[in-house]
Amino acid sequence: YLTRPMQGDVLRLIDADSDGIAESHQVVASSLMGVHGIAFRESTVFLATPKSVYTAAVDANGNFGAPAEIIDDLPDGAQHPNRTLGIGPDDKLYISVGSSCNACAETNPEHATILRMGLDASARAVFARGLRNTIGFDWAPGTNELWGMDHGSDMRGDDLPPEELNRIEAASDYGWPYCYGDREIDPII
Repeated sequence: YLTRPMQGDVLRLIDADSDGIAESHQVVASSLMGVHGIAFRESTVFLATPKSVYTAAVDANGNFGAPAEIIDDLPDGAQHPNRTLGIGPDDKLYISVGSSCNACAETNPEHATILRMGLDASARAVFARGLRNTIGFDWAPGTNELWGMDHGSDMRGDDLPPEELNRIEAASDYGWPYCYGDREIDPII
């Protein structure tokens, strides 16, 4: 499956001869502008747009049913509209929410975070904060530790601040916008 934010759709890539190369594709969801995040749990798919999360049934052929919106109030995407979704070993839904700016004190406590909630969107809470834009994350096999790649602030040079690979732990603060890397104070903010 491939999400296409600019087209607002999701493609199912079809490899009919099982050679590892898709010969064709089929649109399985559309009219979801900015769709980026995708995660599966059994026969349900979760899809995220900048402000919403949808679920849909997945049939035996891999097609999606009509998406139903379960969240409609994610923080404004601003500078970082892409949302990554994951379903953790605790059977909870995790959603990355990037910062609204390059380096600023956020007014919305859900910006620059990873949110965690039930699969029905219940009990929504900030799992970790101070993450400028953790666009990719996953759980390590065997340990179930959550790891994620966080983008550093822009326009400071090629290597400063560094992009970070963080072990993301519950109730932790990873420092953005006030520090980066290995607890380096950001002199700009």
